[in-house]
Amino acid sequence: MNTLRKIVFISIFILFANSLYSQTFIDSVNVKLNEYKTLNEKIEFLNDYSNFLRKRYKIQQAQDVSLLAVDLVEKNGIEELYSISYSYLGLTYRDQSKFNESVEYYNKALKYAELLNQKTQMAYGYNNIATIERILSNYTSSIELIYKSLSIFREIGDIKGESNCHVNLGILFRYQKKYDKAIEHLTSAEKIRIEVKDTLGLAQVNYLLAETYFHNKELSTSIKYYKKAESLYDYVYKDNTTSKTSIYMGLAGAYYELGKYEAALDYRKKALVHIEKIGDNNSLARVYLGIGKIYTKLKKYRLAETNLLKALKEAEDANIKTRILDISRSLAELYESWGKISKALGYFQEYSSLKDSVYSKDTKEEIAKIEALYKGKQKDKENELLNTKLNLETQKSFYSTLVSVLSVLLILLFYILYRKTSKNNKLLKELNDSKDLFFSIISHDIKNPFARIINNSELLISNENKLDEDEVVELTSSIHKSAKLVYDLLDNLLKWSQIQRGKLRFERSRIHLIEIVEEVFEFLRVTADNKNISLKSNIPDSHYVFADPVSIKAVFRNLINNAIKFSNNGSEVVISSKKINDRIIIDISDNGVGIKEDIIKNLFKIESEHSSVGTSGEKGSGLGLIICKEFIERNGGDISVKSELGIGSTFSFRLLSI
Repeated sequence: MNTLRKIVFISIFILFANSLYSQTFIDSVNVKLNEYKTLNEKIEFLNDYSNFLRKRYKIQQAQDVSLLAVDLVEKNGIEELYSISYSYLGLTYRDQSKFNESVEYYNKALKYAELLNQKTQMAYGYNNIATIERILSNYTSSIELIYKSLSIFREIGDIKGESNCHVNLGILFRYQKKYDKAIEHLTSAEKIRIEVKDTLGLAQVNYLLAETYFHNKELSTSIKYYKKAESLYDYVYKDNTTSKTSIYMGLAGAYYELGKYEAALDYRKKALVHIEKIGDNNSLARVYLGIGKIYTKLKKYRLAETNLLKALKEAEDANIKTRILDISRSLAELYESWGKISKALGYFQEYSSLKDSVYSKDTKEEIAKIEALYKGKQKDKENELLNTKLNLETQKSFYSTLVSVLSVLLILLFYILYRKTSKNNKLLKELNDSKDLFFSIISHDIKNPFARIINNSELLISNENKLDEDEVVELTSSIHKSAKLVYDLLDNLLKWSQIQRGKLRFERSRIHLIEIVEEVFEFLRVTADNKNISLKSNIPDSHYVFADPVSIKAVFRNLINNAIKFSNNGSEVVISSKKINDRIIIDISDNGVGIKEDIIKNLFKIESEHSSVGTSGEKGSGLGLIICKEFIERNGGDISVKSELGIGSTFSFRLLSI
């Protein structure tokens, strides 16, 4: 009972002390305010003081001061100071990983900046919102906002603002693993901050350069920049706890990569002492993740599990997708090392599904690591066959679900077309033609691979003790090919359904054309290699288009995949582009079988069935080309095709240049 009383007393005392400290701080700020005569001077002082405190990582105090500023602005209706006051308050919420509140105030700031045509505040508004979008892994919208901000800063000659945009772009490109571009932008920011003698800003850039070089595996350069950042932070102020913590984390990472796990663990624990006091979810997730990975290497699995699960909770609370992605992968690696394969598989599946929404591109090395992780360490053929059987049962259930989903999809599509028909009798023909096409796809292009999946899986299950290893590989390979075909067809059907229902959002932005093509090449590399087909790009580095990235990637995937499908073994597929006025024309050429003239006329029409077979027996429904036409037209372009039998085909489409 005495112990309980002590706990209650201490808790009340701490709450009272914190409240008293907060009130004392606010009182002292109010006393300082009395030194200023006008409201504008008072608000400007509060905004400047909030920014000063925030840069010294006294976030709660900075927020208290910003709230005072916003209160004065709102009560007195001083419109010209709305934007800057809301911005500073938004920054304090961002620094606490309270992103919803942060965006709320950023949007308020931007609204008033645009209303009053305050160029500087507009630029900072776009850049601030871009930061949140980047943190939440919404890279497309983030980069679009940054470029808006950058153009305004350059227009008004604000090089400090320009340096902030370079920093944001550097971080964004680092997240996308484009390290050369990240270093280029961060180096630009570094030069500006040296020029304007912004020591604190220079320290930040040196820290970010250290992080980038670390991720690019240049560890010695990374350590050099960490130490430069530490020296600059120490020069600015003595109370260097938060920045020192980040540097501890960075050095811990470098030692981890060098295999010096005990030293790395020591730095992580030093960082944790300070981060726990701050209570920032994102930072806590990062440090727990680092500790968990080190314990995994040291084979202290229970300690690793405890820390990684703590990391996952903090990352989920803050909704940091990139952090959740890293933690899921680390948990999968932990359980694989620990021998808990089922748990490893569960976290791998989480990692795999989240990865597609966070990163638009996977490298071969990443794929190889993921595949190796889930092959497991089974030592004999009996266990391999048993796992194959279990997986096949799961696949059968999954494909049955796909059939059900597809059926519902077809009913929905027919209903949509029926509604249109009631308005215009001309559309009745489209309904019948679409119905015929879909039944053709179901009856041939989907039914046949499903039949192969079912037959081959039954052969595996019923003869598991009779088949040799080569026969098992052959059957599972056939199942995989059939499943991929069904998946591709279903994906196209879903896309077409979304187009018809107006559910696909087209968010156009500036796209570097060569990056999209290289990404699709990487995606289709295995398919091309299987036919010994070379993928070649003749796209100039200077070509950018204004389009929706998701839909344009789908166009390239469909057209390049078709080119591979109808090309002869040992030939090449060439992608080229040229700029004419305000348009860029993209050509996708193959040396394949070519297309008959009568088929070309109806190639992009839903009512015409033109399913054909590739040079290696690949099946296709023709629906992919129809989707390409829809996507290109929604992006303000058009598509055409030229072909000669026995020589090859060239699909051309035009998009707006930017």
